Amino acid sequence: MSFSTRKELGQAGEKLATEFLLSKGYLLLTHNFVSRIGEIDILMQDEQVIVLVEVKTLSQARDFDPIDQIDTAKQVKLRQLAQEISGRYPGYNVRIDAVTVYWQSEAEPIVTHFENILF
Repeated sequence: MSFSTRKELGQAGEKLATEFLLSKGYLLLTHNFVSRIGEIDILMQDEQVIVLVEVKTLSQARDFDPIDQIDTAKQVKLRQLAQEISGRYPGYNVRIDAVTVYWQSEAEPIVTHFENILF
């Protein structure tokens, strides 16, 4: 699959990640949640857990742990965002997940979900 910009690639990845998580029974709360701290790609609910989802989309498959693609500054922001979200959803646990989306030429994309990437 070919994309003319990185933004198009990222948007396609976020759409597939959302569809994947919806198929697992998650509920979509919002896309691109923005606060004074930063942005969350997707905010979802998994039963009594609010899930912040960081999506990493690549135009070709590679073996890596998505945490390796999330730099220290982003990890700090994700933890701060999790604290903020926790205050907005009292009574819910909060978790940070990652979803990777890869395209290999014209083949179907490979979507992988990693739960609880930051402790």
